[in-house]
Amino acid sequence: MRVSCRVVSACWLVGSSPCRSDSAHSPDRPFSEPQVVQVCIKPKGESTVDGLFKFFAAQKDITTAIESIVLAHIKSPLPASVIVQGEGYTLHGFRKPWAYGKRVRFTWGSREVSAAEDKWVFLFDPGYVR
Repeated sequence: MRVSCRVVSACWLVGSSPCRSDSAHSPDRPFSEPQVVQVCIKPKGESTVDGLFKFFAAQKDITTAIESIVLAHIKSPLPASVIVQGEGYTLHGFRKPWAYGKRVRFTWGSREVSAAEDKWVFLFDPGYVR
């Protein structure tokens, strides 16, 4: 059975909260300013019911992995592509310049927040089996 799955796209605010003075990140290199990062998650190939079930079952782990990758990249640039092998799936991630983000004004309350240099796209492949 084939199903239609849309792309999941979101802008995440990463780094220290503009409303707090403390940072939950490494004290040796804390984030000086929060940033907005665009993150897209797409199915690799055609969507299937089995693939959707696998995605939703692993959604928390996938979110944690993506957050870790994006935060690590902001602290210290990562390679242009990464691969995460999870329980029954593979996540292929790649980054590219986020030109559109530079043309948009982002705010957190009344404070302006800058856009990250790169956006991330992740392809979810439910075909990987350990």
